[in-house]
Amino acid sequence: MSNTFTQYPADVVFLSPTLSGGLGKVTIKLAETMFDRGFSVEIWVLNNNDQTAVNNKVLIRSVPGRRASSALFTLSKMLQKRKPLNVLSASFHINCITI
Repeated sequence: MSNTFTQYPADVVFLSPTLSGGLGKVTIKLAETMFDRGFSVEIWVLNNNDQTAVNNKVLIRSVPGRRASSALFTLSKMLQKRKPLNVLSASFHINCITI
């Protein structure tokens, strides 16, 4: 476990449609806590308009597409290429794509 952005693959990737609202706040808190415990963590977000609440400890990657359906192929390619060890998602539509 390492706290560097260059670790490949990441220990944990959080998938979120947005970083605003309750889901985004919980995702950020979980990611920061796991980072503090020594995991390499990334947040992949579809609607990347609100980064103000995110600490610069956690790498944020934008997934092209504002909706899960339009991000299907891009997200699939990102998962195949980066091969994260663990993927956590709390959104029904993103869960369907991830599986």
